[in-house]
Amino acid sequence: MSDWEDSDDLGSCQQHELIQSTANKTNWEFGSMGTEDELPENTHLEDDGMSSRGRGRGRGRSRGFGRGQGRGRGGQSGSCFKCGKEGHLSRDCSDDSQIKENQEGQPRNPLYIPSDIEDSEIACMRIEAGINFDSCGNIPVNVSGDGIIPSRVNSFEEMTIQNILLENIQKAKYNKPTPIQSAAVPILISGRDIMGCAQTGSGKTVAYLLPILNYICKENCSSHSMEETSKPTGLVLCPTRELALQIYFEARKLSFGSTLLNKVVYGGTAVFHQLKQIQDGCHLLVGTIGRVVDFMNRGNLLFDDLKFIVLDEADKMLSMGFLTDLKKIFHHSSMPPPDQRQTLMFSATFPSEVQSLATNFMNNYVFVVVGTVGAANTDVSQEIVEVNKGKKKDILYEHIGELLSAEDGMKILVFVETKKMADFIGAFLCNNQISATTIHGDRHQQQREEALKTFRNGKFDVLVATAVAARGLDIPGIGCVINFDLPKEVDEYVHRIGRTGRVGNCGRAISFFDRGVDSHLSKDLVKILAEANQVVPEWLKAAADESGYAQGYSGSGTYASTDIRKKRSIQTESNWEGSSVGGPAAFRSTIAVDEDDDWDA
Repeated sequence: MSDWEDSDDLGSCQQHELIQSTANKTNWEFGSMGTEDELPENTHLEDDGMSSRGRGRGRGRSRGFGRGQGRGRGGQSGSCFKCGKEGHLSRDCSDDSQIKENQEGQPRNPLYIPSDIEDSEIACMRIEAGINFDSCGNIPVNVSGDGIIPSRVNSFEEMTIQNILLENIQKAKYNKPTPIQSAAVPILISGRDIMGCAQTGSGKTVAYLLPILNYICKENCSSHSMEETSKPTGLVLCPTRELALQIYFEARKLSFGSTLLNKVVYGGTAVFHQLKQIQDGCHLLVGTIGRVVDFMNRGNLLFDDLKFIVLDEADKMLSMGFLTDLKKIFHHSSMPPPDQRQTLMFSATFPSEVQSLATNFMNNYVFVVVGTVGAANTDVSQEIVEVNKGKKKDILYEHIGELLSAEDGMKILVFVETKKMADFIGAFLCNNQISATTIHGDRHQQQREEALKTFRNGKFDVLVATAVAARGLDIPGIGCVINFDLPKEVDEYVHRIGRTGRVGNCGRAISFFDRGVDSHLSKDLVKILAEANQVVPEWLKAAADESGYAQGYSGSGTYASTDIRKKRSIQTESNWEGSSVGGPAAFRSTIAVDEDDDWDA
């Protein structure tokens, strides 16, 4: 099971118990149709009277066609969903001794209905700009693409966006746009596709949300409220549930006081609940791929009105495991052709093979790369420590103890490679009087959200995580990232350490290097450290020299990625002088440029 998106995100059926948040009481009566996954294979749940074709005995309460399962005598084969016996409903069952298993023989996950979050709580979900934020203006930006490319802007006011969005930007205390925002927003408002590459923590989410929300406000797009089929104007796809929630909260933050309806769908939560949410009206839909494909296959989601489709963390989305479902979405009969929609892809890294795949979905896109030396955030101090596997947990304990004693309130994020190791390290730390929690793909969705919430709020000092937390998450106050296990790919290393040192804040990253396991990364780590002006240990240089592995890091010089297309219309900050036949229009201000770096096609 992938830790990026669990099996239930892919639309497969697992049976669940109901966990209902007290903040979200509903009048749903489950009977034998208590969950989405109680149905036979290939049968879809239809809630709230939507065409429910039942298999239970007796007439259902659903207003659908034929006999529903709402009040059937026991769902499948007339038996209680909970204990398997006949003669009563699961909600009346008193047998707590048996736990239903899923098709893999594992205990089924609880069915989770998330509680509503107030706007006031969402408004507090932000990271204050750090002392190095003003230096972001000195970061070089490279652009490639055909046609007229709009210039960068210095302020949000220059972006010609709706007043309600400007007011919310001010409320969020976004004082000035980051480099990716100043370059990408004008390009997107002009109607172009974009492939945006910028370091972690650089504001990519706002860079694509602003143009989408601005279009919806300006064009007064329909939300298709109270319709059985949702037809959003914007669709944002992302690889993890946690990132989907974060993007959704950011969209809500930008939409305060407006009629914009932003919705989120992701696995691990009740299908009927999310269906009802999007059927109440949806302008912008944020979701994990599996749940979006599931709703699309059910016929509850169509793309007839779609104007924007976004792939956040696009390098991961286009890698193994997601491409098949992405093709289902892009090739759906209701999906507008590339020239009738805008396709947006954003990430901190864009390897060449990923760019090759991306071109199949895009139309004459603009490639925007925001530079930072070595692609790893230069606000992050990187340290590679050689540690034998057997001593890792003791060294981890020492480092965490030193960090917590040096700074009150510091949050530490520890990355491990497997789910079992996450639980082991979490228990080890707790047993040694260090408050820690864990997040990984085997935890129930309610547990995952609770772990993030309590870590954000400071209840726990340490969050032990697998790759599920490596992408995109903004958690205020993370002072240090520790790679207990280094990832298999160096691009993932860049994403992991980017959880600290965000929005101009300083951070620290400590990585444990085991020669017997991590030698394939040695050459790449030397390159990243050297280009980020970090100390490269002599032992790491020696390990790189001895390694038989080739360097696989896709960054080049100042930039994390380079445009694979033929070198044409390449512009740097030093020549943002556009013309009517191609290239960007004149840039409106002077920004420092590393003139020694040209585009490496």
